Amino acid sequence: MKTSSGMVSNRRVRGLNPALPTSSWVAMRIRSAKYLQSARDRAIPPPNPTVEPHTTAIRLLTAGSGANPMNKRGHVINAVLLSLGVGYILEPRLSPALLVAIAKVSPPIVLGALFPDLDTAFGQHRKTFHNVWVLGLALAFPYFFENLQFVWIGITTHYVLDLLGNIKGMGILYPLPGFYDIPVGVNINSKWADVVTLLVTAFELVILATLAILGHQAQFATPQFPQTIEQALSLVA
Repeated sequence: MKTSSGMVSNRRVRGLNPALPTSSWVAMRIRSAKYLQSARDRAIPPPNPTVEPHTTAIRLLTAGSGANPMNKRGHVINAVLLSLGVGYILEPRLSPALLVAIAKVSPPIVLGALFPDLDTAFGQHRKTFHNVWVLGLALAFPYFFENLQFVWIGITTHYVLDLLGNIKGMGILYPLPGFYDIPVGVNINSKWADVVTLLVTAFELVILATLAILGHQAQFATPQFPQTIEQALSLVA
């Protein structure tokens, strides 16, 4: 709307508030637009020209969601505490032999606990290396090749923590379809995640201690399944 002098009416430009000066109204709109643009820039990072388009798309879809592909910290805490516990189960005395036992079991257990998450880089996470076939290979390897002892404990504890410690689950029968979970645990970003990790670790140590009391601690390093099967068959016969 124009006045007799040809100037645009201040009332039309100001909108519903004729008392607001035109210059203040325009400045306010500019500040609002800059704030909204800044908020969008913080929520969605700009595309990186060095990253493939599909990778950028995945990052944009997950931006601001708080998604965490895995709980590295929880698995490391679990593996370290389990190594200390297994060392004490094997040498339940405060002696140099206890330190030797801990030093012996810690590297393979920690490495075994971190191994399944290689599928974050190779394959599909919680599927490719999170299944019973990988665990079976870890169990059989020391029996046939006499090395990689105790690694199976690390892999097992990783699986147990994924199944009991959080709510996502894993493809334990991969490549068969299906994602399996035990309906307990918390989200990996929960404030209770560390507490649940400690509880799962304690549960695992109770099982291992029970096996040791029953006289099976020798199988911690190399499970002797063929001998166990033969003994079972002899009992049946």
